Amino acid sequence: MSQVKFVHIRYTDANGNISARGGHTVAYRESGDRIEYACAHCSVNDVFNKSYGRAKAQGRLNSDRYRREFENNMDRFRDFIFSEY
Repeated sequence: MSQVKFVHIRYTDANGNISARGGHTVAYRESGDRIEYACAHCSVNDVFNKSYGRAKAQGRLNSDRYRREFENNMDRFRDFIFSEY
């Protein structure tokens, strides 16, 4: 297995200011001909916490229930992640 990497996606207001509440953390790794990924979602009622999001997303990446797969094309994967969240 390759190294797990993370993307943190935060909400912003109309002025471009990053909100302290809500967001998403995506854990992913390249695995042969695919990219495996899993997400952790932070409610807008909760303060965003990077370390908690990383732990939750990585735990989900190691779980058959939450892990998803994407074709191994990093540009398309980034486009997908940022369009979904």
